[in-house]
Amino acid sequence: MPSLIVSILKLAAKAGLLVVLALGAPTCAWAADSSVVTYTCEMNDYTPRNPLFSATMSALLPGGGQFYNQQPSKGLLVASAEAVGALWLIMDIMGHNTELSPASWLLPIGYGVSILDAGWSASAFNERMAAAGCNPISPPPPDSRLSVGVKSMVGNNEMSGILGEVEYRLLPAIGASIAYSANAGSSGTDTTTMYNLRWYLNPSNPHQLYIGYEYGIQERSNSSQYNFKYLYRGATAGLALKATNMPWELRASFGLGSCEGVAGYYTTTRYGRWAGGLSVAF
Repeated sequence: MPSLIVSILKLAAKAGLLVVLALGAPTCAWAADSSVVTYTCEMNDYTPRNPLFSATMSALLPGGGQFYNQQPSKGLLVASAEAVGALWLIMDIMGHNTELSPASWLLPIGYGVSILDAGWSASAFNERMAAAGCNPISPPPPDSRLSVGVKSMVGNNEMSGILGEVEYRLLPAIGASIAYSANAGSSGTDTTTMYNLRWYLNPSNPHQLYIGYEYGIQERSNSSQYNFKYLYRGATAGLALKATNMPWELRASFGLGSCEGVAGYYTTTRYGRWAGGLSVAF
C-alpha cells in the first residue's frame, strides 16, 4: 500500500511538472517580449526595485523575487515548478530510487535561473523607467519598532516546528528577537527557543535584507530513555517584506552554524535551517 501511494504521488508530480512546463513556455516568451516595450511615464516618478533584494528574496523563497517585481504570473510559475520538483525528488527518496531522477538536476537549475531572473528583471525595470524619463523616489522609512508573528521552521538535527516570534528594533538598523515552539522536533514534544540579533542592511526601506547571529536551545523534557538537549549557534540571513499601507510583513530566513549537545550521547555537528512566515508590525 505505501508503495502504491508513492507511485501515485510520483505520477502526480511528473504530470504537474509537464503542466508547469507547458504553461511556462508561453509565459516566459510573453515576459521576454514585455521587456522591450517602450514605457511612458504618466506620473513622472517611480519606486526603484532593488536587484540584490529581489535575487535574495527568490533565493530564500522561490518565486518571491518575481512577486516583488510585480510579476505574479511568473512568480506563481516559479513557485509551482519548484514545489513540483521538490515533491518529485522527495518521492524518489521515499521510494529508494537509486537512479538519477530528472528532478535532481532540474530543481537546482530552475532554482538558479529564478534567482538570476529576479535580479535581472528588477534591474531591467529600473533601466526602462529611467529611459522613459521617470524620476526615482525613495519610499517612506518604516516607523514600526515591534513585530509579532508565526513562522514554520525546517532543518536538520530535528529542527522543525511552528514558532511564535517577537522582535523589537533597538535601533532602525538593529533588531533583537526571541522565537519559541512547544511542538518542535520529530516527536513533536520538544521545546525550542531561538534568539536572534539582526542587522538590517537597508533600514530606510520597507523591503529589508538582514544578516545576524542566532543562538538556540532545543530540549525534550518527557524522554524517559535518554537526555536530549541541543545548542545551536550560527549566522543567519533573511528578508522582511512589508505590504504597502498594511501592517503585514512576509519574513523568510536561512541559518547555518554548529550544533552540539546530548541525544543519548554527546555529539557535535553542523546544522542548516529555513524559516518563513507572517508578522504584524506595530
